[in-house]
Formats: sequence, structure tokens, C-alpha cells
Amino acid sequence: MDQLPQNLKALLQAIAEDSVILLLSMGMAKANKRGWKVYRSYTEDSCDIVLRRVHGTPQPGYRKELRLEVKARQNVITARTGNQMHFQLTKAEYDSCHFLVAYWFDKHAFFVVPRSKLKPSTSRKTHYRFIANVLKTGEYNDSSRKHLEKWDRVFALIQ
Repeated sequence: MDQLPQNLKALLQAIAEDSVILLLSMGMAKANKRGWKVYRSYTEDSCDIVLRRVHGTPQPGYRKELRLEVKARQNVITARTGNQMHFQLTKAEYDSCHFLVAYWFDKHAFFVVPRSKLKPSTSRKTHYRFIANVLKTGEYNDSSRKHLEKWDRVFALIQ
């Protein structure tokens, strides 16, 4: 199979988004981040998950809202093989989000990538990307490992 049917793509995306919501909710509870809620975004343009301060005023220098774009990819049910996975955002998604959360389904790996670390994939800067790489040893390369499971980056911005 060259690529997943649309219904399975939608399911994979839902799994990724729901997993991110659960991981963020559990992490906020563990870190005692009170006054914050995690939502699936239905109204925000070009982002999937929103963390919003619902009680109190954030301390100076901290945000009242964080927006995350979630991208999911897999190599289980496709003809594609290899140890590299590309996660691409449109310009609108890039402009809207604070973080990309890239979910590599086969590896059950989440990469939490700040927007500033995304690279343009075209000279006209219409798309931005993050590429995760696995070495022949089975370990992630340095640039991938820097973002692997780095949820603390999100929690550091909320008080």
C-alpha cells in the first residue's frame, strides 16, 4: 500500500492529538500547573491543541495561551521504508503555533519542537519542517534527540 486510506489517516491524527492532550494534562497535574486547561482547538486557525490559562493572571513574562500543531506519521502500513520521517507545516500552521508536536507512530515517539527550530522546506518559506532520523544503531541522531519527549519546554512557559 503506497499510503493510508483517508479514514486511517484521520484515525492516526486523532490518536496523536488525544495522546498529546492526555500527556499534557497528566504532566500539568504532576507539575502542579494550576489554572491551565488543555483543549482540542476547533476555533483557533491552523493549530490543533490549545493550552489556556482559565483561572488567575499569568505572572509577567509568561503566556496566557500556548498553541500546538500536532503532526502524525507512520511507516507501518505504507510502502515507504527508512529511518527518516518528515513532519511538514504550512505557513499558516507555522505562523499560528508555538510548538510542533511530531508523533512518529511506529516508534511511539513524540518530538516537541519550538517553532523557532523549524526549518523552511522551500526557498519561498511556504512550508516548514522537522525531520526525525534514526541511526543504524537504532538511536536517534543528535538533532532528533534534542526534541524527543521534551514536554518540559511547554511546561516552562506556563505559570
